[in-house]
Amino acid sequence: MIYTDRSRYETGLDRCPRLRYLQYHAGPNGYGIRKARRSMPLLVGGLVHDALAAVLFHVKQSDELPKEEVIRQAIQGCADSYRKEVETFGLQQVETIDQAVQEQVIQEQIALLKGLVWSWCIEVLPEIHSRYKVVDVEREELLELDDDIAVQGRSDWIGELRESPGTYGWHEFKTASMFHPVWEAEWETKLQFALGVIAAEKRYGCEFHEHYVHGLAKGRRSKPRDGGPKYQDSPYCWAWVKPGNPPLEPDRWEPEFRWEDEFGKIHTLGRGFQRRQTYLYPDAPEGWDPVEYWVRQLPDRVRRNRLKLIGPLNRQRVMIESLQRQVLGEERKWQTILMELYTVAEQCGANYWTHPDFQAALDWYVPQSWSCLRYGSEHGCEMIPVCFREPGWEDPLNNGYTFRKPHHEPELEQMRERGLEPEMGWGDEDE
Repeated sequence: MIYTDRSRYETGLDRCPRLRYLQYHAGPNGYGIRKARRSMPLLVGGLVHDALAAVLFHVKQSDELPKEEVIRQAIQGCADSYRKEVETFGLQQVETIDQAVQEQVIQEQIALLKGLVWSWCIEVLPEIHSRYKVVDVEREELLELDDDIAVQGRSDWIGELRESPGTYGWHEFKTASMFHPVWEAEWETKLQFALGVIAAEKRYGCEFHEHYVHGLAKGRRSKPRDGGPKYQDSPYCWAWVKPGNPPLEPDRWEPEFRWEDEFGKIHTLGRGFQRRQTYLYPDAPEGWDPVEYWVRQLPDRVRRNRLKLIGPLNRQRVMIESLQRQVLGEERKWQTILMELYTVAEQCGANYWTHPDFQAALDWYVPQSWSCLRYGSEHGCEMIPVCFREPGWEDPLNNGYTFRKPHHEPELEQMRERGLEPEMGWGDEDE
């Protein structure tokens, strides 16, 4: 069985054929290569997904709102994973910082994780539980397009409407630096719903007409005016503090320097306020995590402004009807391309990667879009060093890259059956 998924299909069509080849097909094992250091935004976004999934698993099993300890354990497990990965492998955006700054980044991003998860659990989960019975969480979906090609997919969670049994909603979590009308509008025709929902509808025996995106705003990584390392511009990570005169006057902690109230009036803090990390919040009661206490006592508007429910999105019938043929045709084309490249590689011998004939074949079959900086210079394509033949491009796996570890279970299990057990440090595929 040849496995594909929405990510590689979109990468090959929307971004760059060469990027798809390198990320999903290149390398001696044929599964692609990835940067050994992961991107900070993608890593944190994945951990938020994992923590919320753990919470929703509990809701699915008990059909009850989770107790605080369940949420804490879900967050702590992901925070421990984050710290371990960063300390072992580092991050793409922070390669040259000293130990003190790295620890600040770790603490900051863990605070962001806690803030996003607690905010969603406080502001959204109770309403979700009242409307839906959670029936699937992180369920792998497999859509067979032909005898030998299948599309892998995975919903974040599926809920059955309590007031209308047999009616289901498909829900996805998405983190973003900030909410923007363009970002919100593009979900109407995203392949994520159209591809994933086909297999789920076959499994449930009915159409899904409720599709939602649960947006969680992380804030931008900003540069301080007075210099120094970048910081995560989020009230979950940093507060504005005006020193007091203890014990007569305590320090004053505020979540935002500038905000708009419910009447549309803009408020701004006065002079004397400086940024300070929320994990240093001094007013948390004994035994409480400072960040958790800080997030839970924030004004509702602060938490709600960083959450966005997009939907219900329309069911795109034309897309759903055409997409299976389109994906099958695209994958057949890629199988032909990969066989041609394999033939050329065999003719070029053991050092095929740097052979002029193989590089010419890559240019012919998988051209580059050269849209290398579409997300800005700080988030350029991870394959720039390879495509621009920077020092080390001849041997990527010994110069900052590693093997891709599949995101979906069917492909991961197939890899293991072939004797390719992923090792520690293999690059997790980012969804």
